[in-house]
Amino acid sequence: MCLEKIHRFMMATVLSIGAYFISQNAMLGQYILWFVIGMLTMFAVFNFCPSVWMMEKLGIQSCAKKSEKPEE
Repeated sequence: MCLEKIHRFMMATVLSIGAYFISQNAMLGQYILWFVIGMLTMFAVFNFCPSVWMMEKLGIQSCAKKSEKPEE
């Protein structure tokens, strides 16, 4: 899997957990959802997301880099 797909999967998982807690009338769910909204806003405005940065440090490549074929 590539970086963008993993990032989207992580966002969907965290949002699902937040939605579960909201359905249980817990404040934790709202905090989780506001955290994800804040991170996505920061990513849109500053083009920086801590989870993407960490995955890049772990060596996970972007989908664009994986689709490039080296010239022989």
